[in-house]
Amino acid sequence: PPLQRPPLQCPPAQRPRLQHYPLQRPPAQRPRLQHYPLQYPPLQRPPVQRLSLQYHPLQLHSVLHLLLEVAWTFTSYMNSIRYLHTASILNDGKVLVAGGYGYEGYSFWKSFNSSELYDPATGNWTKMGNMTIARYSHTASTLANGKVLVAGGYFYDGSSDRRYLNSSELYDPTTGIWTKTGNMNVARYYHTASILANGKVLVAGGFFYDGYNYWGPLNSAELYDPATETWTKAGNMTIGRYYHTACVLADGKVLVASGDGYDGYGNTVYLNSSELYDPATGIWTMTGNMNIGRKFHTASVLVNGKVLVAGGYFYDGRTYGQNLNSTELYDPTTGTWTMTGNMNIGRVDHTASVLINGQVLVTGGYIYDGYRYQDLYSAELYDPLTELWTKTNSMNVRREGHTASVLTSGKVLITGGYTGSGISSSAELYQ
Repeated sequence: PPLQRPPLQCPPAQRPRLQHYPLQRPPAQRPRLQHYPLQYPPLQRPPVQRLSLQYHPLQLHSVLHLLLEVAWTFTSYMNSIRYLHTASILNDGKVLVAGGYGYEGYSFWKSFNSSELYDPATGNWTKMGNMTIARYSHTASTLANGKVLVAGGYFYDGSSDRRYLNSSELYDPTTGIWTKTGNMNVARYYHTASILANGKVLVAGGFFYDGYNYWGPLNSAELYDPATETWTKAGNMTIGRYYHTACVLADGKVLVASGDGYDGYGNTVYLNSSELYDPATGIWTMTGNMNIGRKFHTASVLVNGKVLVAGGYFYDGRTYGQNLNSTELYDPTTGTWTMTGNMNIGRVDHTASVLINGQVLVTGGYIYDGYRYQDLYSAELYDPLTELWTKTNSMNVRREGHTASVLTSGKVLITGGYTGSGISSSAELYQ
């Protein structure tokens, strides 16, 4: 409340009565004022230091971050637990979550076909229509027409029916209904999907097993055309890979990096290679190698056009492997990778989100010491200006295999994931 001051109590002024006497006093002699020139230098004031509005947004954010405490807050729980699901931001700012893996009650584990919608204005979740087939480890892409394309993944009914999927389907936000669209040429999961400048979707790599003769990483790629709802082959990558990443660069090319591959003898190799897809020619070409091979890492396109790869897992075939805290930058102008600052902790199967201020928020994941897995709730920020990582507040729940979506408000929505003791339906906001 405002400060309440009591009214000032002043007694009435008591002025002495003036006594008038005849003028018998000599006139008052006032000393004459003597004016002297100033004998000291004028006051030297330091220039006023003002915060310039021309500071780079990242610098300004670094200052504000010290003044404002960033917090994680729970929002409404999803209607279902989910792990290895997808989250897509729609044109109206809402978030569509689809599929995933989990269990029903205390019974068997299975893939899900359900979907639901998060409204940032209310913080509530609403059930939407079911997909035509349950799936997890699939991809989801928001098309220019507002629909969401889901492709591939893995189906498991909790019993004997399990298979890799080549099917794809579309979610229509105007009806909340899913409909089948064209099938991919090859079934795949743990692949990548990238929306090109022309509106088509490029799917690359992934893992495949035909049930009989072949299982392993794919080097094939294909394009989905929303106008015809069909898939066409888009050449082969130089190396088959899964658990990799794919980023659309400023020039429209697609950078695919690292992941799991095979050495030709059936042995797993952690790839440090990367390659580019050119939509203008439909050709794949090799580009610079990363400094270390990794899988379950993240890749983020920064405001300056470079690509930040962070964390992941590496195994050299001899030890129990490494939970990587290393990060590196790809420069499209030179086609080379350089090491940048290390994260405060190694992490695998985490998320990375480019914030509206240009910094990158990394959340959760897990570490493996050769004997047990430990899921993480920690989070940290990468500053492209300083190339340093700083810890930020931790999430309320440990998570891996979760999703992270940057909302139009700038907040980050985290959903689901595995917590170390089970699969979560919780969601929280970073703000």
